[in-house]
Formats: sequence, structure tokens, C-alpha cells
Amino acid sequence: MSLKNSYKIADCMTKLFEASSDKAEWFGYYNYDPLNFDQTKILCNKSLEDGVKVSSGMTLELGYYDIRTSKWHHIGESDSWNWQQGAMMQWIPGVGNENNVIYNTSKGGKIISIIHNIATKTDKIIDYPIYGITPDGKKSISIDFERSYWCRAYHYQSVKNYDKNSDVYVDDGIFEIDLVKNKRKRLITIQEIIRSDSRPYFNGMKHWIEHVMINPSGTRFCFLHRFSPVDNIYDYKTRLCVADIDGKNLQVIDGWEDLDRTHFGWKGVDEFAIYSYRYSRYGFPRDIRKILKDSPIHIGELLSRIIVGISNRIPIKIGNAISGRKTYYEVFSFKDGRFEHVDIYSNETLNIDGHPSFTKDGNYMITDTYPNKQKIQTLQVLNCKNKKYYNMGFFYAYYHKNPASCDLHPKLSNNNNYLMVDSAYNKTHHLILFKLDWNKIIKKLQ
Repeated sequence: MSLKNSYKIADCMTKLFEASSDKAEWFGYYNYDPLNFDQTKILCNKSLEDGVKVSSGMTLELGYYDIRTSKWHHIGESDSWNWQQGAMMQWIPGVGNENNVIYNTSKGGKIISIIHNIATKTDKIIDYPIYGITPDGKKSISIDFERSYWCRAYHYQSVKNYDKNSDVYVDDGIFEIDLVKNKRKRLITIQEIIRSDSRPYFNGMKHWIEHVMINPSGTRFCFLHRFSPVDNIYDYKTRLCVADIDGKNLQVIDGWEDLDRTHFGWKGVDEFAIYSYRYSRYGFPRDIRKILKDSPIHIGELLSRIIVGISNRIPIKIGNAISGRKTYYEVFSFKDGRFEHVDIYSNETLNIDGHPSFTKDGNYMITDTYPNKQKIQTLQVLNCKNKKYYNMGFFYAYYHKNPASCDLHPKLSNNNNYLMVDSAYNKTHHLILFKLDWNKIIKKLQ
């Protein structure tokens, strides 16, 4: 399929809005609803620069579009952002918060957050950065973004705190941010996380936390514990953890030593799915490349480059067969006080990492893929009961393997009627909003 500088969607989707100024315009991470309570306003980041690595001093303009008029409304600016998540800008849920937007920025050498009321144009400063927000809008479950700067994690260039550069930052952990009282308390320490289902080789490794995601009822949250050799933070291992909203009943999900795991999404209050992959035998080309690059002789680097060139031309399906690599979404459900493996979502297109979201009833999963060899990202929907899938869209990924790479990050609206993606199909980041025809989708998946 040739889609250079373009995209193609199925007839179950109708484009309602596309940000189309000469600036980079996008929303960011998945599993957040960029639409307000009545679906008339859509949050958006704007950057004067595109296709570049974020550097200190670069700022975003934050605001929203009125979908009915396409009029832009300014909210604020932030120097604390990245291409994948923006500045974590989101509508605050809960009764009485209909006009409140929150985002991360910095002030006085500290990363903070600001609550902006779009009706009164007033700001409330929160002295700590936010991540996920509870459904009542009163609290955020967050991480230490200043610690993230020193790890292989989505982080900001605005604050460089050398005190937090260590193998294990002693004050790291999962934090509760009280958005009403402007207070913070640590719910889980990094030491507690490391001790849970621990291994002797954890000693001497670098440890950090990423990706907090709260379940729909606000009773639990997931997050990732990652660790690596101190001298190579990109050679990391991932563990998925779950805890009650107060930090209690911490569980490290089983299977982490045998699997690599990445993106996850809540399927309901007590069920979630996570993208996982394993090598069932000696890995090609990843493991062979590693040995060759570590070889003391120059021929190792030469052979490594040859293997890279070959592997980049092998279709993913064939490459997986050669390496014994198996990829799928694992499903876990809460049973007898613990989350247990209950299902697998696997088909010929779920062989590339993606970002899963679920409809409110948990019957359908919408996810995307990273770009394939032809730089094509696929948007698809899966019937979770009969495992049938339908490809709803294909998007050209202009900035593939660029610091400003643009994932689709499909985001379902709260009522499931709308879907938003980010795409840089033609060299510029675009925010695109679609109306979903569920009658057509369900018919395709019967």
C-alpha cells in the first residue's frame, strides 16, 4: 500500500475536524479524552517547530478549538512537554469542573501544574506535576517528572535537577496530588516497588517509574516499573504493577521475566490488556546484533550493519517467524484478590506494538500500530468476544524514527461516539477528529 504524505479511512469513520494551521498541532497520549463534556471543544498543543528534538527553552502554546466554528482559544504556555504526551493537558472530570483544564509547566526551577478555568480565565497553581486524574477530579496519581529526566522515560527539558540522578532516587515513588488542597503525599516508595517480587540482580541496577493509568471507577491504577544497567538506560526491562488507589495491595503482574511488555489499557474496572512479546528461541536479529556489536573485532560491527540492513527489509510477519517472536495483547482480570491472566488477543495484524483503548462496555478494543516497513500506521478495532478485527484506517508516518515521531494514540470520547488521532502524515503534526458509525463497525465484526 502506497500512502506517502496521506491517509485512508474506512466508511465507518467520518472526519469532523482537523487542525490545519501551519504549526504542529496535536493532543498527545492515549486513554485521555480531548473533548469537553458536551463534545464542542477539543484540546490541542501548538508548536512553532516540528520534526526536531525538544530542547530546553522550547515552549508550547496550549488551548482548544471550538469544533463548531474552528476558532482557537488560548489557555496558556508550557516549557514542560514532549512530543508523545504534550504537557499532559486534560479536562478535569467531575461535577463543577466542566470549564477546568490542567497542564504541566515549570516555575522557579520546579515542575508544577496549572488549573485554568476557560470561563473566568483564572489560574490556580498546583505545586506538583500531574499524570492521571481520578474521575471525581479531586486527585492526581503522579510520578516525579524531575527524576524522569535522568531515565529512559517521557520527560521534560525544563528542569535538570542533578540531585535526582542516581541508581535509585531515595525519594522516588508514586504520589497522590490533592488538587483541592494543593498537597502531595507518597503512596508507594520506589524501595517498596523494587522489593516486590524482587531478584538479586536488582542490586546495582537503575530503577524508575513510568505511565500511570487509573481505572474507570478510580479505585485502582497501573504503572510501569523499569530498570536497566546503570551505564545503559536503553537496555531496560519492564514490570507492570497494579495497586489500589490509596497505594495498598501492590501487585507485580506475573510473567515479567519471560516477556517484554509495553502499552496497556483498562478494559473495565477489574480488567486490563497489555501488549506483550516474547522470543521463544534465540532471537534474530536483535540478540545476534548485540553480540556482534560487543565483539572486540571490527568485523563484528560490519556484520551487525549487514544484519540490520537485511532485517529492515524483512516483512514483520516473516521476521517474527524467523526469530520465534510472538506478539499479542494479554488480558488480566481481578480474581480472588489478584489479577490473573485470562485471555489473549492475537491476529495477523496485532504483530506491532500499539496503544489500546476500550469501549465503556469492554466489548471492543481500538488500537493502533507503530509504523511498518513502509511507514504505515494502522488503526483497527477488535471484537473482544469473537476476536474478529477490522482495519479502520491507514496513516503515513512521515516522522518515523525521528525524535518528533507521531503515534496515532487513538483516543475514544467518553460517550464512545468520537475518535481522535494525531498524525504527521504530511510532515506536520495534525489533530484529527472522527465520528464513528458503530452500526457499521459492529456489522463488520459479527
